[in-house]
Amino acid sequence: VPDSQVQGAQVSDGLKLLRHMMLWHNGASHTRLRGLVQKAFTPKVVEEQRELVRELLRDLLAGPSGEVDIVATLAHPLPARVIMKMLGLKGADEEKFLRWSQSVAELIGGAGQSPELLARIDADAREMRGFFRDLADELRLNPQPGLLSALAAAEDDGQHLSGDELLSNAVLLLTAG
Repeated sequence: VPDSQVQGAQVSDGLKLLRHMMLWHNGASHTRLRGLVQKAFTPKVVEEQRELVRELLRDLLAGPSGEVDIVATLAHPLPARVIMKMLGLKGADEEKFLRWSQSVAELIGGAGQSPELLARIDADAREMRGFFRDLADELRLNPQPGLLSALAAAEDDGQHLSGDELLSNAVLLLTAG
């Protein structure tokens, strides 16, 4: 939801989180955001993920023996873990990231308008904003391997992703994963 569409309106924390996602932008604004995000998806960064995915698959396959639910054991956790690792996030926070992803998916999908659901989504959005803002600030000062650090450093003609743009598009990538 771009700023031009919400002037003067009270905007929830969830919608504030969404409004800087390239998903909701058109024209020059979308092109700028997409271009900056693409700068982080270099062939080197993508190639580095090949062994990461293999390692995660090995770990997941080494888990239970005997009959297993392949969706619950492999297909469900793998994409989230790949995106989390690509972003440079710690696996110890996996449940929190999955909860946040669910909230963003519900918000994007327009799930229910119950006050309880909207309050939970807004609380998750505030928590995400604080977490990613602190992490992005740290990564800009001390770059690390990972896509989030590459996003923080991405530059095109002297332009960088703003803090809100970095946050929103990192959350978009996390949720898409």
